[in-house]
Parts: sequence; structure tokens; C-alpha cells
Amino acid sequence: MLKKMPALFAASIFIPVTMALISRNYPFAGTVQEVVRLQVGIDVLALSIFFTATSLLLVVGILCFTIHLMKGPAYIADAYPLNDADEPDTDERRHD
Repeated sequence: MLKKMPALFAASIFIPVTMALISRNYPFAGTVQEVVRLQVGIDVLALSIFFTATSLLLVVGILCFTIHLMKGPAYIADAYPLNDADEPDTDERRHD
């Protein structure tokens, strides 16, 4: 997930900007006030998508970095040898 962050961040910028640019270049029918109101609404929506996606990616990125940092260089779950690794406890041996 940490490797996908740059692409996701670029998408979180590209999608709202594209949405705002398309709304500026698309000919809407209606009065000038209605068209301006629609474009401002689309701009507000684009900004809200941008800030929501950016904050989400920031939180997920911090979480991924923390998990990566906590794992360390070893990818072993438990490196300690177990006493009963060759033969697990049976029910009889647990009650004795």
C-alpha cells in the first residue's frame, strides 16, 4: 500500500482538477447566474473531494509507515524456538 501512495495521491489531485476544468469548458444551458452557481458547486465538490482524499491518504500513509517501522528488517512472526514444537500437548498431558 505504501508503494501505491504516489499514484493514489496523483489521482486525488487529477480527478478533482479534471472535474473542475470540464465544468469550465462544458457549455451549460441556463442563465448566467445558474451556470455560475453550478460551476461554483462543482468547484466546491472538487475541493471537498481533494481535501477528503488527501487527508485519507495522509492517515493511511502514516499508518503504513508505522506498520513498516514496527515490523523492522525481519519478516518472521516469532523467531523463538518452542519447547513443544515437535509434539503438541495432548488433552491428557494438560490435565496432569
